[in-house]
Amino acid sequence: MNKHNVEGYILGELSDLLECHLDQHSIDTSFHELGMDSLIGIRLVGRLADTVGQEIDPLVVFDYPSIRELSGFITEQYDYKVTSSPVLSY
Repeated sequence: MNKHNVEGYILGELSDLLECHLDQHSIDTSFHELGMDSLIGIRLVGRLADTVGQEIDPLVVFDYPSIRELSGFITEQYDYKVTSSPVLSY
């Protein structure tokens, strides 16, 4: 799974959690500006952990506070483990 696919996956999951439509322009906007609070952040990281099959520290959303930054981290750390996640088009 490449970074572009991970960005699409995170974008889709966050759109679902926030119950709103986020588009490609949202990938550089901070999670805070998108309306993500700590509870949604924990849920997002939980979904990502399920996808990669490993625990991920929930604080990662503060270390990588945008979709682009978080997807870079996920791709770098877990790329070899993510083989069949849904790919979302945007």
